Amino acid sequence: MKMTISELFDYGDEIAVTGESPWLDPEEIKEMTMKRIHSQPQTAPRGRVLRRTGRTLLFAAVIASLLTVTAVAAGLSIHQKRQSQLRRELGIDQNHVSDYVEAPLPAGSEEPEPGATLLSTVNDGEFQRVFVNVSPVEPEVIEHFGSTWENADGSSWYYEFSFTGDGEHFGIAMPIVLTDGSGSAAAGTLAQLLASAYDEETGTLTLECDCFNTMFDFTRPYDLTLSLYKMTRQDTDTLPEEIRSFGTVTVTPTQAEGRSIRFDQPVPFENPATGGRGQVIGMELRSMSVELLLEHDDMETLYAPCQLEGEAQKAFFEEQTAWLNALNALEQSLVLTYADGRTQSGLAGMRSWYEDGLVHSYLGLGTGSIDIDAVTSVSIGGVVRTLS
Repeated sequence: MKMTISELFDYGDEIAVTGESPWLDPEEIKEMTMKRIHSQPQTAPRGRVLRRTGRTLLFAAVIASLLTVTAVAAGLSIHQKRQSQLRRELGIDQNHVSDYVEAPLPAGSEEPEPGATLLSTVNDGEFQRVFVNVSPVEPEVIEHFGSTWENADGSSWYYEFSFTGDGEHFGIAMPIVLTDGSGSAAAGTLAQLLASAYDEETGTLTLECDCFNTMFDFTRPYDLTLSLYKMTRQDTDTLPEEIRSFGTVTVTPTQAEGRSIRFDQPVPFENPATGGRGQVIGMELRSMSVELLLEHDDMETLYAPCQLEGEAQKAFFEEQTAWLNALNALEQSLVLTYADGRTQSGLAGMRSWYEDGLVHSYLGLGTGSIDIDAVTSVSIGGVVRTLS
C-alpha cells in the first residue's frame, strides 16, 4: 500500500452545519444612520431636537438590523440576495479583500431562470472557490441529500453535485456554509444547513465548489458544467448516473493575493508522541487561507510514498499519524492579531505536503476572510512573533 501523509487527509466525509444569518448588516445600517445624523446642520437652537432625532434614527437602525426587512429585499432576485449575503458572510469589505470577483448577474425578476448561475469566485491559494446558484432543485433532492440510501442488491447510493469541463472532473460542489451572524459556524443539523443554502420559494440551492488550482493554467476561462449525480457505493462497476445537468458557467481563474512572512527567529515545537522536534519558519498569509512553512525531523521520508510492508509499514504509519497530530495541535494554536486589537483563530488544517525542503501546511478558513495587511502579530504554539 502506498500512501503519503497528505493523502491521510482524504479519509472521511464531514459536512459543517450552520444556521441563518440576518439579511441586513447592523454595522452598515449604523454607518448609514450616523452619516445621516451628522449631515444635519448643527445649530444651537435645534441642538436638543437634533439629539433626539439622532437617537430615534439610531434606535430604528438597531431594530431594523434585528429583523428581516422584506421591503428592502422584495425587489431583489435570489441571485442578488445570495451574492450580497456571500460578500457579507466572507467579510469581503470588512477585510479589504481585493481578489474576490463577483460575476455580472442576469437582469430579471425574483423568479430565476432554470439552470446554473455564477455568483462569485475567489482563490485561497490552494483552491479556486466557485459559488453558484442552481435551480430548480426539487424538494426530494434536498430531503435525500447528505444521506446514504440502500439499494435492493445491498449496495447503496447518494446524491452528489459535481463540476466537469474539458472531459475532466473539476470538483464536488456542496451547499454553502453560512454562519450564525457572529462570524462562526452555528451548531445544528444537516437540515438546517440545507435550509440556509436552499430557497424553497424559488427552488434555488447555493453551492460552493472548490477546484484545485492545478486544474487551471490561469491563461483562459473555463466552461464548467454543473450536474447532479446518483453515486453508487460498494459497486465499482456502476458508473455515476447523471440525474440532471444544470448547465454551464464560465469561470475565469484568479490568483490569490498574499503576504509572505518569514520569522526572524523560528518558532520551535515538539512532537510529544515521538520526542521529535521541528520549527515554524514563517507563513504565507492570504485573504482566504494560511500556509504554514515549517521543518521537522524525518520530513523527507515521512511525506514520501511508503514502500514498506508488515510491521515496518505499521511503524511508518504510526509515526506519520503522530506527526499529523502534532501539526494539528500546532495549527489549532494559531492566533492572528490585528492593528485594532482584534484576534482571529480557529483555522482548520486541511492538507500538508513536502516541497523544496519545507513542509507546507495549508489551513482553511471556511466562511470568513483575513485582512492580510492589518495583521500585526501572530501567536503559534504559545509563542508570539511581531510582524514588520
